[in-house]
Amino acid sequence: MGDTHSRESFVGYLAGSLGREAADGIVVKTCRELKLDPTRFTVESALQVCELIAQEPGLVGIAGRFAKMKLILAWGAPKKA
Repeated sequence: MGDTHSRESFVGYLAGSLGREAADGIVVKTCRELKLDPTRFTVESALQVCELIAQEPGLVGIAGRFAKMKLILAWGAPKKA
């Protein structure tokens, strides 16, 4: 398993657009849908969450797409098997 990152650091990539409280709620809700641990994230799990958020309409979806790009730049691209 790769490096993990805290929910707080992940939520920060959405918080600039959505506010910290809304971003945290969306991340937790999305983790429940994907059956993922909402407290620690690998690059792969964070990108899964971003991809589902990006499918939402409006500002939430846009924030999800930007967060995905920011995560790849900050945490690195997922490792290929």
